[in-house]
Amino acid sequence: MTLLLLACTPTVPESETADSTDSEVLSPPELAWTLVDEDAAEGADVAVAPDGTLYASFVRGGHVWVRVSEDGGASWSDATWVNDAGNPSVYQVSHPEIDVDADRVLVSMPSGHDQALFVSDRGPLEFSTVAWVGHDQDDWQFEAIFFQGRLAPDGSIWSSFHAFPNGSWSDGWKGIARESNGFELENVSESAAGEPCECCAHDLFFTSSADVALAWRGNVDDIRDMWVATGHGGFDSVVTAGDLAPDISYCPVQGPRLAEQADGTLVMVWADAMQSAYAPYIATSADGESWTPSEKVMELDEVRPSPTIAVDGDDRMLVAWNPEFGPSGLALDRGAGWEHLGALEVEDSEVQFVELVGQGEFLGGVGVDEAGRVWVFRL
Repeated sequence: MTLLLLACTPTVPESETADSTDSEVLSPPELAWTLVDEDAAEGADVAVAPDGTLYASFVRGGHVWVRVSEDGGASWSDATWVNDAGNPSVYQVSHPEIDVDADRVLVSMPSGHDQALFVSDRGPLEFSTVAWVGHDQDDWQFEAIFFQGRLAPDGSIWSSFHAFPNGSWSDGWKGIARESNGFELENVSESAAGEPCECCAHDLFFTSSADVALAWRGNVDDIRDMWVATGHGGFDSVVTAGDLAPDISYCPVQGPRLAEQADGTLVMVWADAMQSAYAPYIATSADGESWTPSEKVMELDEVRPSPTIAVDGDDRMLVAWNPEFGPSGLALDRGAGWEHLGALEVEDSEVQFVELVGQGEFLGGVGVDEAGRVWVFRL
C-alpha cells in the first residue's frame, strides 16, 4: 500500500534524527501527502479499514462528506453526502469523526447540542441515520463538541459524550450510548472524584482484545487529573491514571487521546497547559489501571497544543499537536527517542489541523491546510 509522494514533503532537520538501538543513524522520515479535497473544508478525519481501504470525512458547506481510496490514497472517489439533517459543529479537536470495520462505515456528527450517528455499508456508500443521541432529553443538554462514535470489535455502535444539566457546567458527566442498549444514556464518570473538565476532550477506544476504555480529564477543586474507565463489554473499573499531571490548572481542549501498542499496552497523550509552558506528555499502561510516570514528548512554544496519537504495528508512535495559532506539528518515536518532524506544510500552505490514524502498517493522518484543502499523509 503506497501513497503518491508529492513535492510538498516537509523538510526534516538532519540534526534532529535519533540513533537506533544498533547505533546506526536513522534517516529522516518522509511524509507522503495526497490531496483528498481541494474545496474549502474543515474538521477532517480518516479511518483505515481492515483491508487497507482509506475513508476520509470532512465538513464542507454545512454537510459532512466522505471520500474513499482503495489504492492507499493515490486516488479518491467522488464525495458522498452523509447527513440528511442537522448542521455539523466544528471546534478544534471536536468535529465529525469516521470509523470503519469489515462491514460498515460510521460517521458521528456533533450538531449544536445534539449528536447524530450515520451508518452505511462499505460499498456503495449510502448513509442513513442510526440515532440522535440524547435528542429526547428535555432537562439535559449535551456538550456536543465532544461527541464520538465508534464501531466495537463485535460490530456494534458505541458513542461517548459530555452531558451537563440545564446548560450548567457543574455536575456534568461523561457518558456512553450504545446500539446494543437502544442508545440509552449511561453515566461512566459517576464514581470519579470531582467532575469531568467541560472544556477538555475525552477519548473512547477499543483494544485489539475487545476491551473498552474511556479517558477524560477530571476537575477536582480546579486541579485537573486524568481518569480512565475500562472493562470488557462495559466499564468494570474507573480509576485515576496516577499522578500524571497534578499541576495543570488551565485546560483549553487538552484532554487525553488513546492508542495501543502491538503487545496490548495502552498509550495515552495529553497536554500540560500551564500558561508558562506547553508540552505534550505520554504515559503507558498494561492493564488500563496502573500507569507509568509521564514522559514529556517535547517542549513547545505554541498555545493550546491539543495533541493526538497513533501507533502502527511496528510500535512506531506518532504524536501531532494542533496549536490555537499557527501550523500543526508532528513528532515520531521509532524506539530511539522522539524526533521533531517540524511544523506541517503542504504546497507552501500551513496545515492548521491534523488527526492521526494507525492501522497495521499504516501510520499517518489527515490534515486541513490554510486554504481548506484536505490532505492525507503517511510515513
